[in-house]
Amino acid sequence: MRHHLASLLASFLLLLWAFAFCAASDARDLVIYHSHDYISHNYEIQHFIDTINLEAGQLEVPLSMTICNGSLDVPSFKWFRIMVNGEIIATEQDLHGKEEGLKDISGLLRGSDLQVQIEAAGVPGANLWWTLSTQQMELTQVEPSQAMPGQQVKLLGGNIPASANLLSVTFNGKPARVISASVGSVVVEVPSDASLGQNEIVLRTGKQTSNAVTMPVVSKPVPDILGIDVWMAPPGGTINISGRNFSSDASQNKVYFGKIPAQISACSSNALSVIVPTWSWGPRQLNIPITVEVNGARSNSYPFDIGPMYHGATPSFGHD
Repeated sequence: MRHHLASLLASFLLLLWAFAFCAASDARDLVIYHSHDYISHNYEIQHFIDTINLEAGQLEVPLSMTICNGSLDVPSFKWFRIMVNGEIIATEQDLHGKEEGLKDISGLLRGSDLQVQIEAAGVPGANLWWTLSTQQMELTQVEPSQAMPGQQVKLLGGNIPASANLLSVTFNGKPARVISASVGSVVVEVPSDASLGQNEIVLRTGKQTSNAVTMPVVSKPVPDILGIDVWMAPPGGTINISGRNFSSDASQNKVYFGKIPAQISACSSNALSVIVPTWSWGPRQLNIPITVEVNGARSNSYPFDIGPMYHGATPSFGHD
């Protein structure tokens, strides 16, 4: 009876571990190819031929190969070589004596016609199989935080193929023109017929779809900071912000240092003179994001350092 209970407990713990492992491993993993089972029919060296069929763009993202050589009920091969287009991709040594192993093969697969050759030796009934997986595309941020129809925005995230022609983007289901793509980002043009208000932005490539990020589409011109005349100034000092889509009416402009509003002393459609607000001395005074808001439309952020006060005067920098 005691042995039976111990056996049941061991089985329960094994199932619990397997569930936890699967839940953790497939949170972002996406299996894109599953091989055949390669089974040994005798004691001689076995030769297997296969072909990998992947969608466009799947070779340009991180790829992992999960190799299974036998199991609890099936014998394993003593040695094997997995080759793609004549190049060795994996061997039994990659499993380090275990029945299952994971190998990063990012960048190892090249070309559209991927021929797989497998050589292996083991007892009759030995079984080998493998899968290719990647991580799900993930969008994390949109820059700027809001935009007008026809304006370009940058989508930031992970596992994004660096080929614009492989990607499609939608705003609330409406297609957007993809301008360019690089590792971790893609630049798109907001659809001219985009709905005003919050839009769900989704990125797709082949059968893979990213999560959705939201961004408001506005009808008002969005202010854009192009530069600041100094990189540091103390509280009470004046800085000049250059940009686009500011208002010549001072009451319609708002400038923020982080979340702290600043006083505007002069303004035009492309320049603002701003008095640096009171700020506590310390590490938080570095790389403060300055933003401009015009009629509720918020600009991009621009980093700025608030320097110490020198007897109430603005210090000069770069001089002895």
